[in-house]
Amino acid sequence: MALGIILLVVVLIIYYAWISFPIMTGFAAKQLCTCTFVSGRDQKDIESNELGFFPLKFVKNVVNLQDSSVTSTILGMAKKVAFYRKGIGCTLINSITEDQLKSQVFSISPPPAINTDSIAWPFGDKIIGNLPSAISKDKLNAAVDEAFTEPYPKKKQRTRAVVVLYDGGLVAEKYAPGYTIHSKMYGWSMAKSVTSALIATLVNQGRLNVGQLAPVPEWGKQSDPRHF
Repeated sequence: MALGIILLVVVLIIYYAWISFPIMTGFAAKQLCTCTFVSGRDQKDIESNELGFFPLKFVKNVVNLQDSSVTSTILGMAKKVAFYRKGIGCTLINSITEDQLKSQVFSISPPPAINTDSIAWPFGDKIIGNLPSAISKDKLNAAVDEAFTEPYPKKKQRTRAVVVLYDGGLVAEKYAPGYTIHSKMYGWSMAKSVTSALIATLVNQGRLNVGQLAPVPEWGKQSDPRHF
């Protein structure tokens, strides 16, 4: 009976490792790659804040500045690699090989040659106007500062940035140490909400029909899993 229980526990542990280890190392490699090469942050800071919780804290990460890659393993297993490519971001190697990834060619438009300091927010960085009289500057600043406190040591908030808008204008902003107005950060599920809103706007304007097939030639191939 005892031997059977021990055997069952061992099988469950192996099954858990088989399923979860690649997820853990894949997440760590992609997260560390993006935060390092896109956001320009320090590896120790990333591992402490983004990856410093159970079970990700057991993942070992190696950042290669020469080829802009991150390799993650756990107990020497479940190796995952993510590569950074300028203008594209970080890609986790999964269904293709490293050579196949590096051989991909993309046409990337150069960023517009404009001085954002001379363009009014939100299209640029220039702030126009003063704080409306209806808003207490002291109370507003106190509320923003409160967002950066850590009242729960065991469950940190880790606020990166706070931007306050009022009547279409920017009235307050604050950033954590190491972050600025130019810092690139993950959008997480907010990106889905923004994308959905943009699609709905285009549909409402009659510029997009969600029932039509996407104009992507590759998706028309029988061998492509997204074949329509």
